[in-house]
Amino acid sequence: MTGTTQNSRSMVVEAFRVLNAPEAILPRDPIMVLCDGPPRGLFVLDPTIAGALLRSPLVVPTSGQRYYEVVSGLTREDFPVLSEALDRTPLSLNGNAHREARAKLTPLYRRVETKLELWIEGFCAEYLLDLRTRSRPDLVEAASDFSDRVSRGMAAAELGIHWQDLPPVPNEIFMLFPSATRLRDIEAKFSAIQQTVALRLKDEARDEEEFWPILTLMMMNRDAMQGTLMHLFSQLQGGLAPGSSGELALAATNVSLLQGREIIADCEIAGRTWRAGDVLYIAPYLLHRRDPPPKGIDFTFGAGPHACPGRKLSLRILDALITALRRDPLTERFFPHIPKLYRQIVLTAKP
Repeated sequence: MTGTTQNSRSMVVEAFRVLNAPEAILPRDPIMVLCDGPPRGLFVLDPTIAGALLRSPLVVPTSGQRYYEVVSGLTREDFPVLSEALDRTPLSLNGNAHREARAKLTPLYRRVETKLELWIEGFCAEYLLDLRTRSRPDLVEAASDFSDRVSRGMAAAELGIHWQDLPPVPNEIFMLFPSATRLRDIEAKFSAIQQTVALRLKDEARDEEEFWPILTLMMMNRDAMQGTLMHLFSQLQGGLAPGSSGELALAATNVSLLQGREIIADCEIAGRTWRAGDVLYIAPYLLHRRDPPPKGIDFTFGAGPHACPGRKLSLRILDALITALRRDPLTERFFPHIPKLYRQIVLTAKP
């Protein structure tokens, strides 16, 4: 393992030690140095600085493909479909590559949004009906199941098929410390999705390249939706009525843990000097607790050129589920076991 790789791995461990630290002992400094480098690793603890960084085109998401290689010991040849998907995801690109990838994704989002009203209400009602048939429903599994169904439902609406015709989407795609075994499992499931979608596109005489924005749609929605629903279900179990989707998204930063960003050129942002190659960690979980976020910044969906393009779509889906729950609410103690969904959801990171 090279020194750079070892440093990258060590800074991830340190970032999660900060995330797991009791509030009373967290540093009050706006920036915490995790690793002197190379690369230099910094934990951003100030909401205003974090907001300015997210808005800048010189601050881009870290490469998911490279991160998975570092923490798993695998190479991209071991997970080619996932690697290709991450390479094509606009949130992982910058400059012209980012703009081109986003331009390919935006029409798909708009088509899905247009068709959403045709199926989302019945979809949510069907899901809740199925949920009530379970003898000992598990909160985490319930949230995961809905997220998987929605991911398949959006893609299925685009392809003109039923959501059950698509293979399941892997649970927790954007993992913190994925094992080689887990990555291979994700790769196998993505390969199954690719085969199914490719056949459908061929039958429809459509370009097989359309698979990649469809897979991006399924990937980008999955983990954020699951975390948000876990928070919603835990609120309901405490006897609290569901609020609006916007309020829920803001509150759900309790389970939106850590975002990795990288500086791509020497620059000055928020009155501070940053170096090309600096790796930044921004924790929505912490930022929303310390101070109100800067106006116009929602750390759940990000901000600036790399803000989540599916924000509108996600909120509409949440609205539909909240409406269904108000119409036919779950009992207050519907889930037998309620996990602690805040800092305790993250296990102490292991080197």
